[in-house]
Amino acid sequence: AILARAVLAQTPTGDKVATRGGACWTGTGSSSEAMGMFSKTKEGEEAPPKPKTVAYHKLFKYASCQDITFFLLGLFGAVVQGISQVYMIVVFGDIMDEIFLSNDDETLEMVRMFMYIGIVAFFSGWMQFTFTNLSMEAQKQKLRLAYLTAVVHQDVAWFDTHQAGSLPESISANIEKIALGLGDKVGNLVMDVSMLVTGLTLGLCYWWKMTLLVIAIVPLMAVGAGVMAQAMTDIQNENQTWYGKAGACCEEVMRALRTVVAFRGEQLECDRYDALLAEAKKGGVRAQLKVGIGMGYTMAIMFGAYGLAFWFGAYLMKNGETKADGDMFMAGDVMKTFFCVLFGGFALGMMGEPLQAVDSARAAGAALYEVLESKPLIEALAGQEYGEKISDVKTIEFKDVMFTYPARPEVQVLNGTTLRIDAGQKVALVGESGSGKSTIISLIERFYDPAAGMVLINGIDIKTLSTTGLRAAIGYVGQEPVLFATSIKTNIMYGNPKATEQDLLEVKQRAQLDFIDAMETGMETFVGAGGNQFSGGQKQRIALARALIKKPSLLLLDEATSALDNKSEKMVQETLDKLGQDSHTSLTTIEIAHRLSTVRNRDVIFVMQKGVVVESGPHKELMEKKGTYYALVASQGAAENEETGSAAVDNTGV
Repeated sequence: AILARAVLAQTPTGDKVATRGGACWTGTGSSSEAMGMFSKTKEGEEAPPKPKTVAYHKLFKYASCQDITFFLLGLFGAVVQGISQVYMIVVFGDIMDEIFLSNDDETLEMVRMFMYIGIVAFFSGWMQFTFTNLSMEAQKQKLRLAYLTAVVHQDVAWFDTHQAGSLPESISANIEKIALGLGDKVGNLVMDVSMLVTGLTLGLCYWWKMTLLVIAIVPLMAVGAGVMAQAMTDIQNENQTWYGKAGACCEEVMRALRTVVAFRGEQLECDRYDALLAEAKKGGVRAQLKVGIGMGYTMAIMFGAYGLAFWFGAYLMKNGETKADGDMFMAGDVMKTFFCVLFGGFALGMMGEPLQAVDSARAAGAALYEVLESKPLIEALAGQEYGEKISDVKTIEFKDVMFTYPARPEVQVLNGTTLRIDAGQKVALVGESGSGKSTIISLIERFYDPAAGMVLINGIDIKTLSTTGLRAAIGYVGQEPVLFATSIKTNIMYGNPKATEQDLLEVKQRAQLDFIDAMETGMETFVGAGGNQFSGGQKQRIALARALIKKPSLLLLDEATSALDNKSEKMVQETLDKLGQDSHTSLTTIEIAHRLSTVRNRDVIFVMQKGVVVESGPHKELMEKKGTYYALVASQGAAENEETGSAAVDNTGV
């Protein structure tokens, strides 16, 4: 059993395990990462940089006193467990001698000793696995919460330079690796060290000559273990490559299942998947042959070692070898010495896996704490609120604002933007793609800070305002409405969890959610993943209701109707046009328009070009100037005239 654990150690899901023959990958993870592990460095190429690690004690940063206590109790159990496994050999050797001498009383005493060792092993094993895992699970929970808290409170700029899609996988992979380094694996490592020290110490104390002989044999057994380790590496290498391709094939089919069914490609995709699995099978068969050879070699060496050790012991006994106290060596002494050292040697071989798990935990800790210790420049953590608090947004002013996105520092998005918006105004931002319209909204929400210039809210520098108070006064509706896989009511209440049923009825009316009345479950209707149970116009109005239930003084609309068909756009636009008319408070609206026909009735239209406001004013005034805005309207005129049947631009003033 010990040999099997030493050679074919079970590896944790998602962990990288170093072996004598190389590295192997098991569990989850991207195929590109796995393939990168096995790519050998060619001559003349630099080896990949060693991953950053943290000191082992830093992994306990979020551990409580109780967690530390449980961890130490688990390690104590591991030490006792290691000693008991080796000491069992000592009792076994003694009972052999007593049976040989026909000493019934001593034999019975040795039997009792076996029972005592069993009881100790039971409780020590229970302590080792129970307490280390209790400590580990508690820390896992704290790390997951701390990681998610740190991520969601990062600045939006942070996500521009980090792949948001990989964050959930990173949470699972890194925290699981840390958990392994804090739980079972470190307990096994301590137990192995305990077995090694106890085995070698007892072996040298009982019969040092026999001990040296056994130590000399152990490396021969390592050769067989190395062959099997290399074979296991090959298995993991080929399987990860081919199963990775098969998994990608399966994922691709699941994403495009409707297309596959529409073209009757079910059997074709099954055959393609089967072909990839067949390649993985071939590689596994080849590697298993090596495993068989290695296992046979190891067993042959092991039994040969038995014979050599027992022959050597018998030879020394025959030649009158005596103990330090003058007594003759017996068969039990041979057994005790041989197996104590052998157990210690196997324990040494088993240390590779837990050591690698600890090293992986330290590397995962470095990646994890890089996020945990990343402080957002725009502080928004609850309970750590800074700046002046405001209840509503009255005036908005940009003064010579310069801005570049962190991911594209070479592109000047805003280049001295200056504008002013007064309370209650309905404002539109128009311009070509990339002119900086959406950036204006992002700066008002304070997702970013300008590189130069000032953004003033109510005459106050936005950098000195409380971000929580500012965003509480702002409602936002984007081009692609984001709905959560829950009920309509929960999605709307997300904007204001403290809203009353009366508030809910009011926003239902203002956002024209009449279609809900025709549904059997009404507001409790499940919207589906991403709101796939509703049309684009319905989703957009639900998103609008979510923004309105905050009772904002400023509503930001980032091309809220550009992705809709004409009918849905008309319905949503009618809803937007009525905003403010039925409101008891002054509602300022800033809208980014894709179709210029939707902004004719806005109080002010800001025309942007290359990060600068080049024109501003109402629709009629801008059309009379026949400048940039006029050119934009003219470029859309043909399509609009075809839809509405109106006259040419010059004749209508559109």
